[in-house]
This record gives sequence, C-alpha cells and structure tokens, in this order.
Amino acid sequence: MPEYYEVKRICCYLQEAGIEGSTIQSIELFPGSEILLKQFSLTKWEKLLKNEKILSIQTKAKYTFLQLSHGAMVWHYRFTGIPHMEGQNYETKLYTIFNLPVDGSMQYCRFKLQLDGNKILSYLDTRCLSDIKFYPNAHIGKLEIYQKLAPDIGHFQPQPYSMWKMQLNKRKRDLKLELQDQFTTPSGIGNYLACEILAYAKLNPWISVSHITEAQYGQLCQAIAAVQELCKKNAHYNWFRVFNQQKCAACNQLVLRQKHRLSRSSQTTHYCPNCQQETPK
Repeated sequence: MPEYYEVKRICCYLQEAGIEGSTIQSIELFPGSEILLKQFSLTKWEKLLKNEKILSIQTKAKYTFLQLSHGAMVWHYRFTGIPHMEGQNYETKLYTIFNLPVDGSMQYCRFKLQLDGNKILSYLDTRCLSDIKFYPNAHIGKLEIYQKLAPDIGHFQPQPYSMWKMQLNKRKRDLKLELQDQFTTPSGIGNYLACEILAYAKLNPWISVSHITEAQYGQLCQAIAAVQELCKKNAHYNWFRVFNQQKCAACNQLVLRQKHRLSRSSQTTHYCPNCQQETPK
C-alpha cells in the first residue's frame, strides 16, 4: 500500500489544488461506493458531507485526515485508492510501485465531491479496498487512530540507544516487523521502506530487536536518515538497492526474495544475502 511519502505527496497535491477552504456542495456516488463508504448508508453520507467546509488536510503515517467544519474524515488508501482533482494530474508529483490509478482513469471512480469554485474531487479505487471513515463533531487530534499512531518517519528523531532498548519492552520480534509496526516510532513504513532501510543499514531483516547492539542501532538510525533524504528529493524509485531489484546496488550480488517469516501478510522481503548477513563478516 502507499507508504508515508506517497501519502504525503498526495496530500501536497490536494493542497496545491486548493481543496483547503473549499465547501462540499454535493457527493455523487458510483458503483463500489457502497463498499468504500460502508460505515453509513449512502443517504446518510450525502447528508453528512453536504455543505461541509474542508478546513485542513494532513497526514500521519499512512493515513490522510481531513478536518471538516463539523467533523473529521479519515482516508486509508490501502493498496488501490487515490483521490484526483479533475483537470489536474499528478505529473511528476507522484510515481507509484503500487496498483494506484495515478493516470486518473474514471472507470475506477467510486464517488465525486463537488466543491465550490467548480472544483471536483474524484475518489478512484481499482478494487474498493480503501477504508474511509467520518467522525461527526470530531477534531483530528482527538481521534483514537490519530493518537494511537506513533510519530512517523517524516518527523523521525533518533532516540538514545538506552531509551530505545527500554521502549522495546522485551519485544523479541524481528527488525523488519518492528519497522513496519504503525504504533511504534517511526510509523508510516511499509514493505518497500523497511526493505530499503535495512539494505542501507546492512542489517538482516530477521535479526531479533532484542539482539540489536548499540553499533547496529547507529547503523539503523543512519539508514533511516539516508532514506528520509532520498524520499524527500525523489518521487521516483531509482535509488532502491534491493526492492524489486535483480542485483544489489551496493555489491552487485543477486537479491533474494522471501516470504517474511512470522508475518501475517503475503509480503515478500527483498534483501541482499551478502550485505545483510545474519552473522556479519
């Protein structure tokens, strides 16, 4: 699914399109909307959103939050959802390695928000996997999901090793799963970011967090900082060392792909067996 930096770029695109300060005049529903908007009846959605003003839009981890005049809306794009402003494409603002309809193909449109100023926001989803919620009379900062999410990678500041070890609270899961937990710092990391951070850190994905040394923790923090900078500067993915690569960009050895042990998902871990040995040379 889109990870922190894709979600952030989508947010910037919407801000540049001028949706903040716009008022929702109506919602037009298309087949599939009943799946995305299953929280309420479609009739109730129409009543809830009509004449709501979009005061602000922000992100945290992999979530997008819209503060409306009488409530808060939460979008989780999952693997297949993306908003489009009609007449404005993403151009170089967003590339994707996911199944997102970034080209704006209206065959996947599930609903449209007609905004004042002749602006139209179309929500596209190829497989109707998005999770969309509205919380009447709520403020973003008070939402349970917002409070539960840990500070994300976009705002990551390394902690001292001793404090990080203390916050692990005796967890023994592997390092990749630790990175992908949205409720531990830094959040917003999914499969590709986790794979790349570990590749840049030259750490094995399956090393137990309980066994991470202070030196390895230093490598991890440096790698997170390096990946942060690469993501900020590039909307594309030509900086990848291992993810979807045939050979490691650091040592030219074949990259291995393996279903992640202990993971409940079907995600595949991409790693270099030379650079990321379980027992380093």
